[in-house]
Amino acid sequence: MAWDGARLWVADTGNRRVLRFAGLPRHDGSAADLVLGQPDFEHRDENAGNVGAATLRWPHAVIVWQQQLCVADAGNNRVLLLGQRDALALDHNRGEYWPSAHSFNMPYGLALHGERLFVADTANSRLLRFDSPRVAEAQAVAGQAGFADKGDNRWQAAARDSLCWPYALTFAGDTAVVVDSGNNRVLLWDVAP
Repeated sequence: MAWDGARLWVADTGNRRVLRFAGLPRHDGSAADLVLGQPDFEHRDENAGNVGAATLRWPHAVIVWQQQLCVADAGNNRVLLLGQRDALALDHNRGEYWPSAHSFNMPYGLALHGERLFVADTANSRLLRFDSPRVAEAQAVAGQAGFADKGDNRWQAAARDSLCWPYALTFAGDTAVVVDSGNNRVLLWDVAP
């Protein structure tokens, strides 16, 4: 969920959509006023039948970043705004075996630290940092040695600075709280300036 100050946004993963509520719902059964990812409130098909800029497959996280709604669409290997060459692409790592600074493999989590967006790039076992929605390339990586590296725990035993399927993250001040699901742990990492 994300609150933008006036609206509540909810990733409805199983129905392959994002719902918007005007204000906070005051009672059970409150109706959403907008649906994204489907043609209407009645449908729930993957990518509404065909992948595109207005469709979703497995939306897991939503966040408002610099006045723009971002959706971690794990099934299409993208964060809407980032991650694919175009709106019709859906292959992990943009169809390449090795990742890059502008590709994802099942991104599940999103979090903000100041004006920067952090993405849990789950199947690449890494976190990526983006400084601006106008730049489609990550500026920093954590959990891997570099942008072109992947592998659960870097193909070794778990270490303090490695990840295995990071599923979610948030921030407590300048501390990143990372759900490292494949290692059955939660990591606390100081954020570098």
